[in-house]
Amino acid sequence: MSFGGDPLAFYGKRIIEDYHASLTAKLPKHDTDKTGFFDISDESLRFFPHRKVGILGAGVGGLYTALMLDSLDIEYEILEASDHVGGRLSTYKFQGGQKYDYYDAGAMRYPLPTKDDQGRYKNGIMKRLAELIIYPPLNQGSDRLKDKLIPYYFKAREGPNLQPGFYYFNGVRERISDTPGPFRAEELGVTAKYIKAGSAAIHTDVITPFSRMLIEDIEQGTKEGWRVMMANDTYSLRAYMAFKYIPSVNLDLPPQHLHHKVINWCELLQSSTKWYDRALTEEIFESLAFAKVGGTDFGEVDWQCFEGGSQALTTKMAEVVNQKGERILFDKRVTGIMKSDPQAGTKTIVIPNAGVAVTVHKESTRRVYSHVISTIPLPVLRTIDMT
Repeated sequence: MSFGGDPLAFYGKRIIEDYHASLTAKLPKHDTDKTGFFDISDESLRFFPHRKVGILGAGVGGLYTALMLDSLDIEYEILEASDHVGGRLSTYKFQGGQKYDYYDAGAMRYPLPTKDDQGRYKNGIMKRLAELIIYPPLNQGSDRLKDKLIPYYFKAREGPNLQPGFYYFNGVRERISDTPGPFRAEELGVTAKYIKAGSAAIHTDVITPFSRMLIEDIEQGTKEGWRVMMANDTYSLRAYMAFKYIPSVNLDLPPQHLHHKVINWCELLQSSTKWYDRALTEEIFESLAFAKVGGTDFGEVDWQCFEGGSQALTTKMAEVVNQKGERILFDKRVTGIMKSDPQAGTKTIVIPNAGVAVTVHKESTRRVYSHVISTIPLPVLRTIDMT
């Protein structure tokens, strides 16, 4: 399963690289000629686990990790606190209901990248998901995961005898078009120049410079887009628009930061209440996911969903994971993670005996793994004792 062409994977790798660099920078300099020198280079530390790997959580992240370890013939087991797989990717089916009497409580639609002339998925923020759906182990026999994909209509369908949907803002109802009205913007304190420029154009002008630089990073193997985004990572979208953003000349707007009334107007028409309080970085990645910006590789998406609900994905993944035995353990709430031998000295590192111990609620014996991979949400991870 390749990570190439996926912005989230690309920048996930950047985060790990930066973190590793910060850790190694804190280590004391050693003389390689001295006895006891320990080589911490990637090549020296790259080894296969000598015992099982523990995966925390049987959501889509934990199951995806399991499939990766399967492909490397690495043994593992998954500890899941609940009694089912899926995590936040959950489909609720009404008791006694018909075929389509269900709803997705979590992810419900997927902006998959389009395919090239050879039928291969182009680059895109959901490229890994698209390739997971067609992953051969998930498509054996007659019950194939890829056959469960159906179109998701993100907006009203267009055609000769069809009409677009409706906007409804501030009590004003009108047909969706490329030139929407102001929706009583004057009453919100927005001046004519900003109304003429349009909320969509302003929002795009804020996000596009970052998105395009990130795309260039992926296409050219550079880091400049990443550096620029990290330099602004402390801002929410609202704060960036209010304190740093200057409109581009082509919008014909005053060369100054935006007034909060203009920002609120843009938020009303382009998203939902409190949306602009999210991180600027999050909005940039969402613009890539929804194909609101980008070049030829990121300019189009194919909206899809799973017939029967999104849990079809994790159900199939779990089925494949358990083909070699029950490797998903339910009702296993992890309460602590620590060194397998807390009495071991800190000066000598012996790789073959390294291990990580995990305590599980209502279990008297610790589970010891070569490595532990956590896929549980960060707020839940905070409840686990790692002292």
